[in-house]
Amino acid sequence: MQATERRPESAVEESGISTKQALIYAAIVLACFGAVYPRMIHPMVKMALGFGPSQQTQKQPGEKKVY
Repeated sequence: MQATERRPESAVEESGISTKQALIYAAIVLACFGAVYPRMIHPMVKMALGFGPSQQTQKQPGEKKVY
């Protein structure tokens, strides 16, 4: 009698990550992206695409910030 080798049906079964764990990891990544996007990524993208503040609206040296 030959022993049959069991093959995993999918990559998830092979790696051992359940659907629940995968969803938790995805939620953590999305939450981190959501926290970093407004302050860091969005201004960098705007500047890279040329949509940053014009030279006239930038604050001059010694000028105080107005909120």
